[in-house]
Amino acid sequence: MPSRSGSGRWTSPHRSTGRPGLVARLLRMGCEIGGEGGFSRNISCDNDFLMRFLYVRNGRILDRVDLHLEVPAQRPEALQQADGGETSAQIRARVLAARARMIDRQGCPNALLSPRGLRSHIHAAPEAMQLLAQALDELGLSARAHDRILKVSRTIADLEGREGVGLDDVSEAIGYRVLDRPA
Repeated sequence: MPSRSGSGRWTSPHRSTGRPGLVARLLRMGCEIGGEGGFSRNISCDNDFLMRFLYVRNGRILDRVDLHLEVPAQRPEALQQADGGETSAQIRARVLAARARMIDRQGCPNALLSPRGLRSHIHAAPEAMQLLAQALDELGLSARAHDRILKVSRTIADLEGREGVGLDDVSEAIGYRVLDRPA
């Protein structure tokens, strides 16, 4: 089965084979009419078509992906302008501190929490849980998506150094599920 490292090993009585994980397979998959778009390429399919393509081709694989992001292509001149954001070293320090908090609190990263462990370590504000319930209802999300949103919310709070998960954390995590939104 695919692991969190992005690869997996399938075995049968006669052979053992390494295969790319889910992320690698999804990244290699393009639109069936030929292209992924971008600033220099126009594709003629609309967003509804792309959503149908993803769900028909993959079933509910997207339900098992923690983050869905739309990242538009950038022109080279936009990439060359400095924006004054965090440095890689600063981001690395925040990530390492967040991982240390996770390990101290529950003994594993948030992504590996069981449903029971998640509920005992989430420490979410009531209004955050109300927002999640509303999103589940309005977007028709699965129980799997519910738990993934909670795990991402817990991670966002950890990256910010907060003990509890707040409304903003859950809102941000829901925002990372763009492929779950109705067209």
